Amino acid sequence: MIKKIFNILAISTLVVVGMVATASAQEPTRTKDVKIDFDFYAGKKLMPAGEYIVKLLPNTTTHKLILVQQVDGKKQSIVTSVPNQNKANFKPGVLVFNKYGSKYFLSGVQLGSESVLHTTVKTRTEREVAKGIAKNEAARKLEEVVIAGSLQ
Repeated sequence: MIKKIFNILAISTLVVVGMVATASAQEPTRTKDVKIDFDFYAGKKLMPAGEYIVKLLPNTTTHKLILVQQVDGKKQSIVTSVPNQNKANFKPGVLVFNKYGSKYFLSGVQLGSESVLHTTVKTRTEREVAKGIAKNEAARKLEEVVIAGSLQ
């Protein structure tokens, strides 16, 4: 009986150690410092031009949270994203922005699996700006701006 309890305890310990090792091996993927030369919206927050770190926050849902943080830590935003196929074959570390007139909105991040582009969920502000631009014939065209970063 004592031998059986010892075996169960030993197996339980191995399982817990394995779970901890797996969890620590799944650190969130992040970019190296990325220089962004323009003010932009990350979710609902207007972020100033500067150097940023962008990383996926660990969670178990299909939607991933993206942390956009200034290198000096003064400003940060957490954005909800949906994993989509990386049809444009963006390299790891790439940030994609939608540009409407003079306003930029973070629209995607390529982190982790090269086949996946984490596309941000459009905010009310972005939808309103896009709607306003669509009404203006001269500025109808949506531009996509890509900034190449690299993974750390």
